[in-house]
Amino acid sequence: MGWGRQPSRGETYGATYVGKFHGEIERLYNQGKVNKDMKASSAQIAEFLRLQHPTKFCLPGPWAVQQVFAKLGQQKPTTRRRSKVPQDVAAFVTHLVKDMPNIKPAAALRQVLQAFPDLDEVWHQKVSAKTSVLKTKAKAQVLRL
Repeated sequence: MGWGRQPSRGETYGATYVGKFHGEIERLYNQGKVNKDMKASSAQIAEFLRLQHPTKFCLPGPWAVQQVFAKLGQQKPTTRRRSKVPQDVAAFVTHLVKDMPNIKPAAALRQVLQAFPDLDEVWHQKVSAKTSVLKTKAKAQVLRL
């Protein structure tokens, strides 16, 4: 009994030794995406790692590198987060909502424009949204008590 136990998930084929070299493999993969002339196969990357680290015996093989490539290829490109409301304006809006929890976003925007007359029109919608978010958070906190 026990001779036919199945290994844990991910342990079927033994260690892959990718952990220590994941950053380097990712860098080389991204380098190939940017410059098509720099593309390399998984076998070439494994050989590159062997030449870069001649004293190491626990290096990932081509199959392990290929699995990392597959994971990197499935990742969605990161989108840049939209710019935030300037910090001083956000602090002013937070103070407004604390003082007047029932303030409408349009009224808050008018007060913000009085305090910051040089605020671009780009931020108007963001200030209104910030006001709404802060009001919603305040109501949620009151309901939790």
